[in-house]
This record gives sequence, structure tokens and C-alpha cells, in this order.
Amino acid sequence: MATKETAGSLADLPPPLTIRHADALREVILAAFETRSEVVLNVPADAAVDLSFVQLVESARIHAGRNGRSISLATPAEGALLEVLQAAGFLKTHETTSFWLHRGDCQ
Repeated sequence: MATKETAGSLADLPPPLTIRHADALREVILAAFETRSEVVLNVPADAAVDLSFVQLVESARIHAGRNGRSISLATPAEGALLEVLQAAGFLKTHETTSFWLHRGDCQ
């Protein structure tokens, strides 16, 4: 899948993307925001994912928006991430579908 091109800081997220690693993932995201106002998360397609990762990214997205910053995904959600999003009901609005699946005009 093609990677989204941006002037933002690419944050490579180390798997697994689960509750046990939430603190480390949070630090990766915060470190990326230290140098840029736009952060692009590179989510490994084969990473194990749980709901805590989705909640962390949603929290970062809200925080970024409130502070004049932006966060996006390098590629649309797929694999385990897509399964978690579907099971948790996160793909029911235009805003969340645009963010997680790169569908629509807002990212």
C-alpha cells in the first residue's frame, strides 16, 4: 500500500501495539510532536493491536487538534488494526472513517 506523503514527522511505531506497550507508544508519539506540528504514524501491517492503541491514537488526535497540530496514518488501517476498529465500532462516522481508512476529505 502506498505511504501518505507529508511534510510531517514520520513516527515508526514498534509492535506490538497493545496495553503492555502503551507507555512506550505514547512516548514515540510525543517525541514526534516535539519536532513537528504534523505527525504521521507508521503502523506495521502485521502488528498485534488491541483497543488501547486505538484509544491512544484517538486521544492524540483530539489533543493535536486542540493544539493546532495534526496526526494521521501513513497508510489506511488494515489487518489486526482494522479488525479492532470494526469490533469496537470506531468506523461509524465520516470523521473516524476518514482518519482510519483515508476515506473522504478530512485526514
